[in-house]
Amino acid sequence: MRAAGRPDNAVTWIDRAVAAGRISSYGGGNEYWLSPDFVAATYKALGRIDDALAALRADFVRQPSVENYRVLLDFAAGVDRSKTEHAWALEHAEQLASDRFAAGALLVQLLMSDGDMEAAWQAADRYGPGWAWKELAVRGADTRPVEAADLYRPGLEKDLRYPDSKLYPDVAERLATMAELYEKGGRSADFASFMAQIRQDYRKRPALMKALDARRL
Repeated sequence: MRAAGRPDNAVTWIDRAVAAGRISSYGGGNEYWLSPDFVAATYKALGRIDDALAALRADFVRQPSVENYRVLLDFAAGVDRSKTEHAWALEHAEQLASDRFAAGALLVQLLMSDGDMEAAWQAADRYGPGWAWKELAVRGADTRPVEAADLYRPGLEKDLRYPDSKLYPDVAERLATMAELYEKGGRSADFASFMAQIRQDYRKRPALMKALDARRL
């Protein structure tokens, strides 16, 4: 419509789409869904900053992710609203974490994307790291090696619950990673005790013992 010289009609159309919730960063940019970036840019050009931010907030609420978080913050930085939008997004992510069992993954990821690893660890301790555990373990290995190593434990317990020789090479690989992290943290003796217990508990699984021997664990 704007290309046809009817900008007012185009804005009305955008307003209606926003009111109907037909904006999305996934599948946007067609006649049924509008891209939040397009909506925000249009509103910004019209001086409607609050409406632009509201559209980006709505997309983050609908599809919370690091990508949509960064889009919101990048836009906010251009209109001098970074502090407000940053606080709002983290508050929303924390609300999601507190409302759902072990749903701290999003909050942990957002804080890591900010470069605030200490806050990310605190969020993981409080709400659980969820699916963000591996990224936290990798990025936190230098500053909190033992805590990073312990993030591997739940997955190991799950994979060792029932015999499955196909999993054992990867189990041994993860245990080797844990060994390195415990050594980095000055707690090799604690890991040795942990490994001794694993060997005791699963001594009747020769394929597992073979995989552990191959990694000298």
